[in-house]
Amino acid sequence: MTSTSAVSQTPIPRDELPAQSDELGAQADDPRGGPRWAVRILDRNAGSRCIAAVRMQNGVVGSVDEDGRLVPTPAVRTGSCADPRSEPLQLALARIGGRGASGPRSVLVAIADSSVAAVAVVGPDGARSVKLDASGSFLVVYEGLAAVDSWSVTVTMNDGTSRDYHL
Repeated sequence: MTSTSAVSQTPIPRDELPAQSDELGAQADDPRGGPRWAVRILDRNAGSRCIAAVRMQNGVVGSVDEDGRLVPTPAVRTGSCADPRSEPLQLALARIGGRGASGPRSVLVAIADSSVAAVAVVGPDGARSVKLDASGSFLVVYEGLAAVDSWSVTVTMNDGTSRDYHL
């Protein structure tokens, strides 16, 4: 006799695991208009934290489809995931192909811990200082698909030392 179980034994891919917490961090306008960009922060207080670049409008969080419509995305653990205790800065570069009239974008998203005093980004158009929001996150949106090796981030710590991150 064979028994069956209602519980699946197939592992669930990490990007389909529901997030235990979901919040939005820093936000920025898109260079060509349309839904704003935001840093989505998932499982902030868990052993692993994920950050992702998302679009938002009228309370809907998601991505823009080929027709330029905002499509909601569920709060699943996706994007760049890391142990928040391993580095003072967690960052990810999203290179998003052209969708509808908006065209391609390069979006740098990051979240810093409380030991970070200041952040400077060198991207395709040169250096710029960025301001951390209340969650410790920031994002920078560029038109086009910037080369991955054209980015660097310098973090100044509260004690005056600095750290460089190269993408």
